Amino acid sequence: MAEKYTVGGNRYDEGGALMMQPDPAKGLDRETNYLTQGFSDIYQETNEMKSELARKDYSKKVVKRQGYFKSNKGLSKEASAVLRLVKRNRAGLPFALLSSEVANKGEKEMVSAVKNQEQLSVQAKEQMHENAKSAFNNMEQSVRTPGVSKEVRTKNLQDVGKGRAGLLEEIIAHRNVIGEIIGEKGDFHADFYDLLYHPETGVYMKPEDQRTEFEKNFILGYSQDLVKLGKQDDAKIAKELIMKSEQFVNWWNMGDQASAISVERDGAIIPKLIHHGTLGSVSPLIGFWDRHMGMDVDVLSGMRKIENEVEKSSHFGTLNQAIERVLDKQGDGSLKQHGRSKWDKLQNVIYSPEGGTKEAKFYSGFIKMNKPLRTRDLGGFEMDTLLKYLSRGGYQDWDEPSLMPDFTYSVSSPDEKDTDILEDFQNDGTQFPLLVDHFGQGTALEQVLNHARELYEEDMNKVGYSLDDWNQEWDRMSKGTKASIHYYKMHGLIKFINEDLGYDGIIYENTNEDAREVLGEGTQGDDSYILFHPWQFKSMYNNGDFKWGRRNPLGKTDGKNKYKKVA
Repeated sequence: MAEKYTVGGNRYDEGGALMMQPDPAKGLDRETNYLTQGFSDIYQETNEMKSELARKDYSKKVVKRQGYFKSNKGLSKEASAVLRLVKRNRAGLPFALLSSEVANKGEKEMVSAVKNQEQLSVQAKEQMHENAKSAFNNMEQSVRTPGVSKEVRTKNLQDVGKGRAGLLEEIIAHRNVIGEIIGEKGDFHADFYDLLYHPETGVYMKPEDQRTEFEKNFILGYSQDLVKLGKQDDAKIAKELIMKSEQFVNWWNMGDQASAISVERDGAIIPKLIHHGTLGSVSPLIGFWDRHMGMDVDVLSGMRKIENEVEKSSHFGTLNQAIERVLDKQGDGSLKQHGRSKWDKLQNVIYSPEGGTKEAKFYSGFIKMNKPLRTRDLGGFEMDTLLKYLSRGGYQDWDEPSLMPDFTYSVSSPDEKDTDILEDFQNDGTQFPLLVDHFGQGTALEQVLNHARELYEEDMNKVGYSLDDWNQEWDRMSKGTKASIHYYKMHGLIKFINEDLGYDGIIYENTNEDAREVLGEGTQGDDSYILFHPWQFKSMYNNGDFKWGRRNPLGKTDGKNKYKKVA
């Protein structure tokens, strides 16, 4: 057997090939392990939205999400104790307290729902542990067996990462469900959670290749039938929704205006059907939400560092764009090679027994944006790239005016000798100037990081966790702290663009996926879209509950018919 040695916690064979890495989640600070994605939902409180919410009487149900737990006022002592435990929720709820007598029927229903959810969560984790055994066994076998190819080792690492990610996703979903129970009695979430995770009937627990297309569509919200997606009449689907679903029309017209993501057909403006292609999966209970790096499969498999920065995700576009994105991730060529809109051929390429991974998923639906920010294809949508674009400071050949005239930004730190620095500017607009210095200069950067800190403190205070000191030299911070800062600064950037600049999403001409060369005009492409909030997307498989503020793109399940479809 090949000799093994360890460097920095990683195991290598005598040829220098990576053999196995420890679980990157172990030993991290508890704030990172807590994984806060989705708990500080940023609600778009524009004047238009506020007036619409007041008219529709949504305010108590939606705006309260920002506080996440309703007031304890008026509850019995026992129910208040349940609320306090749920807020902390570090080790699960004691069933003795859950079975205690409470003051009224509503509180009894709440306690019963919490108890039921705790049981479902335990069952789900037990089943997921069981399902993950084979992945860990394969990993151990590849470590012990000499001559195992790099491809096999990589696949084994990814399988382990997916197992760990699934368990962490369950924790996040569970906490979101508990929040819904406290806020809205949990009627649909406990029911839908059962559909997803129950060991005997849950579709989520089925191997992906054993799920029916019906289950993929109406329970998990995705499709793997490119032929059907490509040949369907998008305009007909949109028109039927407008005619048959008042809930869809209300969601589409929130803010007293139709969504900007529309298309003209036969002289009428109708919703535009858009698509998202991925090799991962999107939990209906969490929705499209930028993930903490501690949740990333490659991080959990040991193939990527947790402290790395990630760009703004949740990109949507045409079906051809979504397909090309998947082709690129799978290493299966491009649309230019296989042919645009060749649905039958593309289906065979992506899901072929020989080369396809069978993991590609396509999420299709509609986007609600009232005032999107129009940008160029920036190549990547990290914080620095977006702030440079907004200030125009990073693109000297552009003569357009700044999109944030009341704010300044420079990527260069004050201690760096660079012509791009803001002369005589001091980063003194935050309580953590050392962190600001690491990323650059400017009032825009300070505002983004102040928003980030507020969101971070809001999340940590909900569960009683201690706060990290952000006013440190970057190199002195732990990996977990760096991962949290990257996560929160992206959501701080969203809040900055949303609340300070007034935009609720991004549109850009995609000159990468499905782009074409036009003689004399260069590279051209169709528009792509970036969400800011999970409730801006509603699946084409939504059962009719097109409700603003609900992160689940499929909507509320129906107690009598869980798979009911409106259009």
